[in-house]
Amino acid sequence: METDQLENFVLIGELALTGAVRHVKGVLPIALRAKADGMTGLLVPVENAAEAAVVAGLRVIPIQNLREATSFLEGGNQKSPRRR
Repeated sequence: METDQLENFVLIGELALTGAVRHVKGVLPIALRAKADGMTGLLVPVENAAEAAVVAGLRVIPIQNLREATSFLEGGNQKSPRRR
């Protein structure tokens, strides 16, 4: 299935060898830049979701692993976004 989700979302996190997505520092400035660049939203580690959600107007999709990220980007897993 083709999707344009990847063009509209920024993916943030450290990818572990197990496929888990680990939290990172600096999510707020990345979220601010994503909004300034006209992005729709962010896929972020669950632990970083509250920080990213501070930026109004962005969909923040909390993810735990690479499988959740790819599922969302393919349109299969429409998780409830965190919004401010």
